[in-house]
Amino acid sequence: MLLKLKITPTALLDLQDGIIYYDTQQKGLGRKFESSVNTTLKKNQRVSLRCFFVK
Repeated sequence: MLLKLKITPTALLDLQDGIIYYDTQQKGLGRKFESSVNTTLKKNQRVSLRCFFVK
């Protein structure tokens, strides 16, 4: 079972800013950054079922 992850509009803007920033540092780096974030989020969805949360 996959859990849904809600990404706020502010978080999306931060991600877009990061992509733009990395592209200004090196062409194509923003796309690599975006891909890494997407991969990490997908992994976290799968792993979250094996974890527990403490208040």
